[in-house]
Amino acid sequence: MSGYDIAQLNFGRTVAPLDDPRLAGFVTRLDDASTGSSVGKDRARSSGGKPEGMTPDIDDAVRRLRRLAEIGPTPDGFSFKRHFPPPSG
Repeated sequence: MSGYDIAQLNFGRTVAPLDDPRLAGFVTRLDDASTGSSVGKDRARSSGGKPEGMTPDIDDAVRRLRRLAEIGPTPDGFSFKRHFPPPSG
């Protein structure tokens, strides 16, 4: 079996519009921040994710997040509350 990476999407909601003075410090540091997603090795167990070496894009991440919200955890989109076996093949 080839390896699989876990793709992670980080997101949040602001407390005000981006041009609000309360967010000035946050907005000035956006260029220093990551893209909000990452790929990492899950060495303890494979729970699905992306085939090793494939970098997810934001559209794929949003699709998976929406599917998770609509139908719940699947091997295609999940939290770490439920275990899925490694993909076959």
